[in-house]
Amino acid sequence: MDFSAMKYDVSFSERFRTPLSFEKELGLWVDRIGRACNRYDEKKPVSLRILGLHAVVYIEQGTGSFITRTNGEMQVQAGDVLLLFPGEPHAYYPDRSWTSVWIVWGGAEADLIARSFFSRHDKPVIRDRMNTVTAAYQALAKLIGCEDSAFIIKRKSILLAMMSELGSTNQTGSYNTSAIMEKAVELFDSPRQPVITVEEIAKRSGMSLTHFRRLFKKYTGRSPKDYILSRRLSRAKEFLSGGKSIQETAEILGYDDVYYFMRIFKRINGLAPGRYLKQESSRRDPRNSTQGFQQL
Repeated sequence: MDFSAMKYDVSFSERFRTPLSFEKELGLWVDRIGRACNRYDEKKPVSLRILGLHAVVYIEQGTGSFITRTNGEMQVQAGDVLLLFPGEPHAYYPDRSWTSVWIVWGGAEADLIARSFFSRHDKPVIRDRMNTVTAAYQALAKLIGCEDSAFIIKRKSILLAMMSELGSTNQTGSYNTSAIMEKAVELFDSPRQPVITVEEIAKRSGMSLTHFRRLFKKYTGRSPKDYILSRRLSRAKEFLSGGKSIQETAEILGYDDVYYFMRIFKRINGLAPGRYLKQESSRRDPRNSTQGFQQL
């Protein structure tokens, strides 16, 4: 859970359309659709809303923020689709103004279909380059209010086609997790690594800190903190072996307290930096080298 979203109260939306009997039998129905232009009123939301149904919100124009209890606050822009899940507290609002389109649906099949394409633990934003949601909205707008069985079936088929298209886009990597993690590892491994924090990398990746940590550990087998510490101390050995003093090495790696650096070095490597230097010096001493070749 991302605690940046814990400061908000949670409210429940009770606006639902009662589905027709045939819609219930089909297991999937459109609750409502809409399009609106919203302006920022200089007041951030004071609460997160639980919709109780599935929905997508497509940003046609503008930029803004999307907040969920699971993923925290994310920046979104025109072309992004926000995925809203039942029971997931959320809020969204424009930086200045935006135009958005939304489609809300429910039914016994809704959860199963959503799980087939999307995970609540992934970033709930998809880049819709094909205007999938807008096309579905335009098609549904012609059918809303029609109670004939044929129109009800058409509405369901439009929903299924939209989710299939968005799911395909999601799985092929609009936000490719592997690419994001590779970039994170690259940044942690770079010479600037000591001044880059896990929080900064998570923000650059468009993820909450909790979600980033979870994905990073899944990708590398280690938490970001352990990975950074491992890389730092690996570089510490390189600096010490290259002639840097313990004080210089600590400063280069961002340790303000040299004694703290020495304690960490010993805890991880099993020997103090001074002992490591003596060991390296002894190893490089030509008088301690073995002459000739050895047989295996």
